[in-house]
Amino acid sequence: MIIDPRITQLAEGLTGFSTALKKGERVLIDAYDVPDAMVIALIRAARARGALPYAMIHRARISREITIGAEEAERIGLVNRVVEPEELEQATQTLIDEMLANSHVAVGRAKRVIDASARPTIAQSLEMEVSVQEYCVAAAKESAREVEQALAG
Repeated sequence: MIIDPRITQLAEGLTGFSTALKKGERVLIDAYDVPDAMVIALIRAARARGALPYAMIHRARISREITIGAEEAERIGLVNRVVEPEELEQATQTLIDEMLANSHVAVGRAKRVIDASARPTIAQSLEMEVSVQEYCVAAAKESAREVEQALAG
């Protein structure tokens, strides 16, 4: 692809002077409705400096088309409940009460799985989930033993 020299010059300025990319550095080019020529120029300029470019391309028209409403999000399981604005405070309190009723160990471990699953592969996430479930079962059995001992003793 032939790119306007002014775009190439801008990309070189952004990767050199503005960000001072160095060899081996990773750079994310997060492009929102940016012309392809500019993204390509940035990738080339980053590579020329020895950096490792990654690109995320966002298109507003496509994002608007794919955006869904609250009811659809609930229907497909993206959210677990939808409430009217005037019901939000009560619904929030109900959710908090539901969460607090659960084992703090299980909730804490679930949060770790959710956080970690954003980073590794799916296989690693599934392995971690199995590990957490085994841990929670063992913790529950230990708690039950303690209760039995307290009741018997």
